[in-house]
Amino acid sequence: MNRREFVNTLALGGAALGLAVPRSLPAAVPAGPRAGYFPNFELTAHTGRKVRFYDDLVRGKHVVINFIYTAGGDVCREYTENLLEVYRLLGGMVGRDVFPCTITLDPKKDTPAVLAEWARWFGVGPAWPFLTGQPAQLDLLRRKLGFAGPETKPGMDMGQHMGIALYGIEPLDRWTAIPVLSRPAFFAERVLSIRPPGKEAARG
Repeated sequence: MNRREFVNTLALGGAALGLAVPRSLPAAVPAGPRAGYFPNFELTAHTGRKVRFYDDLVRGKHVVINFIYTAGGDVCREYTENLLEVYRLLGGMVGRDVFPCTITLDPKKDTPAVLAEWARWFGVGPAWPFLTGQPAQLDLLRRKLGFAGPETKPGMDMGQHMGIALYGIEPLDRWTAIPVLSRPAFFAERVLSIRPPGKEAARG
């Protein structure tokens, strides 16, 4: 399925990606068991919205996180297209039960405006934020999330970019990773496999 077909599919039945606004958590939602591990830097989404990484994107949620950069050529476009199909398969769960976010590796070039154009090109709305922030903070975030090994030199070394997505349920402390270019149906199945029994929400 090419990009135009993806966008047409979303226009016909994919409000979860095109228009849905992710729900906010009540202030009373408790911090998870590794709350102190996750940075809580302020990031800016492609919509211009300011968010805190832990408080707004991770705390109390079932998340899928990956890194790209818009100048990454065909590979990063393929990553985004594949994830678009994964989230299409998850349907109405996106922004309601499963919360994706994509973070740039190149914050100096990937401004909110550049990321907004990237999101528009793929037909993506606020339910799937593309995020940027301060370079040193994003470098630390990348390392804390396991997207760079200890041998990777300091700084946003895009040559060491790992083509994986991290997914997990923060309050249950369930975390695992998968290659971003995994077959979409398998990817979606694995994302849902970590949900507790009886919590398999409807995808429609």
